[in-house]
Amino acid sequence: MSIFALRLRPMQLDDLPVIMAIEPLAFEGDAWPESFYRKEIKNRASSYWVLEQAPDDRPAADPPSAAIFLGYAGFWVIDDEAHLMTFAIDPRLQGRGLGEWFLLELLGLMEESGAEACTLEVRVSNLRAQSLYRRLSFGVAGRRRRYYSDNGEDALIMTTPPLASPPMIDLRRQRRAFLQQHIQPVLLPQP
Repeated sequence: MSIFALRLRPMQLDDLPVIMAIEPLAFEGDAWPESFYRKEIKNRASSYWVLEQAPDDRPAADPPSAAIFLGYAGFWVIDDEAHLMTFAIDPRLQGRGLGEWFLLELLGLMEESGAEACTLEVRVSNLRAQSLYRRLSFGVAGRRRRYYSDNGEDALIMTTPPLASPPMIDLRRQRRAFLQQHIQPVLLPQP
C-alpha cells in the first residue's frame, strides 16, 4: 500500500505522543483523550491506522522516527457496515491530497473487513471534510442534533454507496490514478 513513500500501518501505543499533539489541532474543542486511543488500539473489534511517509529504501519495520507521521484514523466494522470513528491529517499537511489517498485506502480495508458501506458523522460547519467525503461518493443520510458536546453543533450522517459496487470500484480506481499524478508528498529531512 504505497504511493511514493506513503504507507499505512496499524496504530501502536508508541504513536500516542504524536497523535495527542495532532488531536487538539485537528479536532478543536472535541479532542479525544489518550485513554480512548489506548483502549481502541487494544480492542480487537476496532481497526486503527497511521499514515506515514518514509524514504523508499527503508522497510516498514523501521522505527516510527524514520518516517514522517502524516495522520491517523480508526474504524469499526459492525455486521456489514464500517463506521469511521476518527480521521485526521496533521493540519499543517492538509491540502496535498494525503487525506483523500488515506481515505481511499481505508475504504479498501473496510471492504476487505466485510463492510458493505461506510458511515461517519461530520460537523455541519466542516465544509472541507464534507467536500472530501462527497468527492468519494458519501451522501448525507441524516442529521444528529446537538451531537458535538463542545458547542452543541449538529452532525451530518454521511454514508457511501455499496463499497463493492461497480461505480464505487471505478471511482476509487479513478481517484487513485489522479492522486498518483497530483499528490504532493511531504519533503523528508535529509539524514
